[in-house]
Amino acid sequence: MTSPRVSVIMPVFNNRAHVGAAIRSVLAQSFRDFEFIVVDDASSDGSPDVVAQFADERIRLFRRSKNEGVAAARNHGLDVARGEFVAPLDADDLFAPNRLREQVHVMERRPRLGLCGSWVRVFGGGFPFLMTVPSGAEVVRASMLLTNPFVHSSVLLRRSVLLEHGLRYPAGQPAAIDYDLWLQCARVTEIDNIPRPLAYYRRNPAGITSRHGNYANQRLLAGVGRELARLFPDVDDAALRFHAEVGHGSGMRSRTELKRARDWMGELLERNHQLGIYPTDALESAVAHAWFRVCRNSSHLGQAAVRAWFAAPWRKACRPIASEWAGFAASLALAKFIPARRIPQARLELENSP
Repeated sequence: MTSPRVSVIMPVFNNRAHVGAAIRSVLAQSFRDFEFIVVDDASSDGSPDVVAQFADERIRLFRRSKNEGVAAARNHGLDVARGEFVAPLDADDLFAPNRLREQVHVMERRPRLGLCGSWVRVFGGGFPFLMTVPSGAEVVRASMLLTNPFVHSSVLLRRSVLLEHGLRYPAGQPAAIDYDLWLQCARVTEIDNIPRPLAYYRRNPAGITSRHGNYANQRLLAGVGRELARLFPDVDDAALRFHAEVGHGSGMRSRTELKRARDWMGELLERNHQLGIYPTDALESAVAHAWFRVCRNSSHLGQAAVRAWFAAPWRKACRPIASEWAGFAASLALAKFIPARRIPQARLELENSP
């Protein structure tokens, strides 16, 4: 039997409402040479029955008798995968029609690239918007110092890299398993993002991110902390938490805190200049991308947030697209006229944060 080029792997657990749409988005791909591995993690809501309704020989349904969590389900998919590339998909999310074609083309042209993501369109539970992520291999690697620069349902992995280095999702973890794997990949292969939207991310109150939000943030904090220790080996817990909030793009609570965030970004760049851990231009671009989000999410501070962006010496390393500027302007207007919006947006919630 000829092996497919791509193995799409989708774990499912009690997601009857959305799994059909996810499957249709995969079957509608313009790129046809794939297998579609669906791992049902002992659902009790009839999710596998929805999968079974699709009569397509590329679908391989595996039904687990015991619920062991999303990491085990994803690793099960990796164990049975036959493709040259692996495309994860969360059962809440969707592929854009050209997602596989574009990413396979990029991976073919760049044989050292082992992990490739993309921008995504966010929908459900509020206003839809385009989520951009850093691009350029060195910039994306530097961005790991600040936050998770990948959206899970947008990535394509080279399976030979996973096999050669024994890379898998960390077992027994209920959330944030992707960032752990990306950190492992970044140590052994080139990583990058395509600056175009190739997937759709659904905001789902019943999803893993919503149900295990604080746990996921704590896992992110731990991973970012390991990266930050390369620049600041003795960083304390309070500084690490603030670093994670700034790297995430959290809105700042006051003008004083906004200035503190700017000073911290400058300190990161200066320390890196001294130690040479990351290419200077790459880290500047990663910092500028995060700084724009900080300023936009601090729109409740009014023109102080706008001035903070334009006053940052590294801002020229990032060129926000038109829709991002429109979002910034809309946030300023909402904060001005709606009292409920006069709070910092997109905070990275961490238990016991100072």
